[in-house]
Amino acid sequence: VVYMKKKDYPTSMDYYQRALNIVEKSTNTYRKVVNYTNLSEVYIHLGRYDEAERLLNKSAQLAKAMRHKEVLAEIYDKLTLLETTRARYKQAFAYMS
Repeated sequence: VVYMKKKDYPTSMDYYQRALNIVEKSTNTYRKVVNYTNLSEVYIHLGRYDEAERLLNKSAQLAKAMRHKEVLAEIYDKLTLLETTRARYKQAFAYMS
């Protein structure tokens, strides 16, 4: 989080990836969703849109399965950011509805 605020995206990606490697071995679905979502934001800032989209879709599937509406809303916010960054405004608007 600190490195994200400093806009040090490569370092952020490194730490988020390390955390993800640990959490993927666990059964804690919520932590997986949080880590996928955090890492996707780094990918957006680095212009790695396809990777960000893949992680956000994975997060959304898990959040839906958990029936965690608050987390799903946050994921949709990130998908909106992604599509706005890609200048795909129609898709961005669909996530806001």
